[in-house]
Amino acid sequence: MLFLRGELDIANIDDLERQLDGVTDDGELHVDLGQVEFLDCAALGVIIGAAKRVRDAGQPVVLHRPSPIIRRMIDITGLDAVVDITDDTGEIVLA
Repeated sequence: MLFLRGELDIANIDDLERQLDGVTDDGELHVDLGQVEFLDCAALGVIIGAAKRVRDAGQPVVLHRPSPIIRRMIDITGLDAVVDITDDTGEIVLA
């Protein structure tokens, strides 16, 4: 599982891409967003790209503990239709 925290934006998407590339090599993608305070569209695009690669390989993608604001971004972009979202207990609440 990849644990992300702080602000994810255009200033640090290169680091985010490297981190996601490292975990997507193993197949499944699990990303904990519980400590992410801010997520801009560039960072969300990087997460969407990684999710697409993993899904295209037939593996599951799970986003854990998004805040209400980040969850709204996920819903608005339609990402919730292609990834699983979990609450803080780790149980899938939307597929």
